[in-house]
Amino acid sequence: MKMLFVTHAGDPGGAEFTLLAVCRSMREDAEVLLLQHGSFEKVLREQNIRYSVHEMGSVAHGVRRGGDLRSVVRAIPATVSAVAHLARTARRFDVVVCFSQKAFVIAALAKPFMRRPIVWFMNDILSTDHFSPLMIRMVTGLARIAADQVALVSQQAMDAWVRAGGRRRGANVVISGIDTDDIARQLEDRARVVSYRARFTPDGRPLIGMFGRICRWKGQDVFLRAMAQVPGARAIVVGGTFFEEREFAQELSRLVTELALSDRVEFVGHVEDPITLMAACDVVAHCSTAPEPSGRVITEAMFAGTPVIGSNAGGVPEFIVQNETGQLTPLNDHEALAAAIRRYLDNPQWSREVAAKARHSAEEKFSARATISGFQRAIESL
Repeated sequence: MKMLFVTHAGDPGGAEFTLLAVCRSMREDAEVLLLQHGSFEKVLREQNIRYSVHEMGSVAHGVRRGGDLRSVVRAIPATVSAVAHLARTARRFDVVVCFSQKAFVIAALAKPFMRRPIVWFMNDILSTDHFSPLMIRMVTGLARIAADQVALVSQQAMDAWVRAGGRRRGANVVISGIDTDDIARQLEDRARVVSYRARFTPDGRPLIGMFGRICRWKGQDVFLRAMAQVPGARAIVVGGTFFEEREFAQELSRLVTELALSDRVEFVGHVEDPITLMAACDVVAHCSTAPEPSGRVITEAMFAGTPVIGSNAGGVPEFIVQNETGQLTPLNDHEALAAAIRRYLDNPQWSREVAAKARHSAEEKFSARATISGFQRAIESL
């Protein structure tokens, strides 16, 4: 079947990397519709995946998951335009696959006109930690009417979906796996791993990494407070900053000064080869302060062979077996995070054993093969 994949994101995140893995498995039968211009276009061109862009504009993209009714109303003109465009485009395809909430809302509104089944990869955990009550009611209501299949990325995400009023029938867990070919490409250049390590810890001190977009609920502030309790170690904060998070980024800069970390912490920004940089770290810390639907950063660290720590909430415990394939720490607990980091650094042999078990677990359970297999089952059940 020919499939149209739709996402509102112009810049790739975890959902878009999952989209790439599925599209590559289909090749000529897949095309992507973006609802915003951005760096994801370059990625799609490099992967030889057909795509088009229908720019919705800043007003529509300004509707947030925690937004109110006014933001929804302001976005109506751009939404109507996108619905009409999708309805025309989708007639060339057999199935429409949505990889973001905004994409799904557009597809649901377009369904009476395009008359195509919709598969929605729900890449978030549907709770009031992330969504306003209005948004929860809207997406669960639309899903009951328009979604033929809903893919949730963890059992916790599935449970939250059902608790929020989502329909159980037609909903399945599909792990958001990692492309092992991309892993191999990023890790084959060992000289680059060595170069990263020489750049960020030239004196050979332990290097602790945190990876992910600069965002308040991702917990970069928790990470910095933990690093203040790990003397002698260096730290890198890897990830870009969106416009709406500039104020938080400034708060982090002030916190670095307040904690006297200026000579031990570096903000790296976005990098094209995060797994290579993970391999140069001694520990990777995941510090989200609200439940995550899954754990892409965690599985990337596992594939990189680096010991990992994850926030013990949401879908993360489905990826880390405590003290076997990693460590779990409570949300917002910088002291527990510092203790977990020190435990790795103080026990190098145990750390290597944990990292080896984690990599084996990732290869067995969390590769893109699992994602593609789950996606195929969802399509077959249409």
